[in-house]
Amino acid sequence: MVDNEGIKGGAMSAKSQPQDEDLTLVTAAAQGDNWAATRLVDKYYNRLYHGLFKILRNPEDAKDATQEAFLQVFRAVHKFQNRSQFYTWLYKIAINCAFTIRRNWKKHHPQTENPLVFQDRDQEDGCPSVSPEENAEVQDEILRVRKGLELLGSDYRQVLILKEMEEMDYQTISELLDIPIGTVRSRLHRARQELRWILEQWDMRSTPKSEENSFGN
Repeated sequence: MVDNEGIKGGAMSAKSQPQDEDLTLVTAAAQGDNWAATRLVDKYYNRLYHGLFKILRNPEDAKDATQEAFLQVFRAVHKFQNRSQFYTWLYKIAINCAFTIRRNWKKHHPQTENPLVFQDRDQEDGCPSVSPEENAEVQDEILRVRKGLELLGSDYRQVLILKEMEEMDYQTISELLDIPIGTVRSRLHRARQELRWILEQWDMRSTPKSEENSFGN
């Protein structure tokens, strides 16, 4: 007979292990343990960088935001109270760094769009699995969605990026943005509606008049 309580308890224990390790490392880092601080950087640097790259779309800006986030975290590491996961706390600080970089960039380039940098996973891994024509179509669609995101209000854009690109759950987004889960859900719903409407408008404008006439006949 299978012990469901034992399985459940084991699963919960396994799930808590990374958080327990993080707490041990954070506690040691707060006491000046350089190895523990380095371990936290090694553990989360790439994940944080890729998350910020999705927001900033510029490798240098993402690198700067990642490094600044870790600097701020270790300056205040003694204030970590374990009310949330360490990465959630780190990411919250990192998002603020990213938004500061974006605001500064726009201040100095008011008439210019932030450069868009796109690269799909197959290209990053060096293993292209689609034809050049198919890849071009995918990149065009990514570019279209990215431009659509830029037209959304910042509140809507934030939740959509965190949910759809970062694949975060509602609770984590709520903690990151300091808003109720209900607000996360409503903003996400509105963001999807607005983005869909923007893309549909572009589709209508790009439809050749000859096609529109043929539909009417």
